[in-house]
Amino acid sequence: MSRDREPSDSDPDDVFPFEREFDEESNIALAIIEAVASIENTTPAKLREELGVALYDTIDPTALAAIVGDGSGAGERHVEFPFVTYRIRITDGGKILIFERER
Repeated sequence: MSRDREPSDSDPDDVFPFEREFDEESNIALAIIEAVASIENTTPAKLREELGVALYDTIDPTALAAIVGDGSGAGERHVEFPFVTYRIRITDGGKILIFERER
């Protein structure tokens, strides 16, 4: 299951926070990559080339999955990390929140 609040074509400032949900059927790393690719208006396959960095260069996807589980938790635990120009928060309740990093 995945649900996105997509960036608005009419108001580019209405992108953040970008939200996506994940569950036991989702690969958490792929869900993050798809969400960032959506914000960047590209495909997940092209994201690494366009950004010049891969998600696994920033965080260990296996460790991330071990902490937040399958998204069926109460939302009490979360992991937050910077990725390129974004701040990404993943909760054990199945939420991916992407914020613009403070400059």
